[in-house]
Amino acid sequence: MDLWSRILEKLRSSVSEQKFTTWFRPIQPVEISADRVVLEVPNPFFVDWFEEHNLPLLRAAVSEALGSIPEIRFVVADGYDGRF
Repeated sequence: MDLWSRILEKLRSSVSEQKFTTWFRPIQPVEISADRVVLEVPNPFFVDWFEEHNLPLLRAAVSEALGSIPEIRFVVADGYDGRF
């Protein structure tokens, strides 16, 4: 199992299935290192909502998996067309 899959499994056990499916499954890893984690998300709204409501859970799962506390960055998917 790769690192991102382990992080997702940890998150899945910490939240409802609906929350996991809505807010964690759409995230795609771009880069994962001890210093930085870059994650692709569907749109800017996703970033705003996620940072306000879910970032602490993600940060804890990432830190546990990596054994460090990396910077977490979000990038919006290339296919985003600006509409919600």
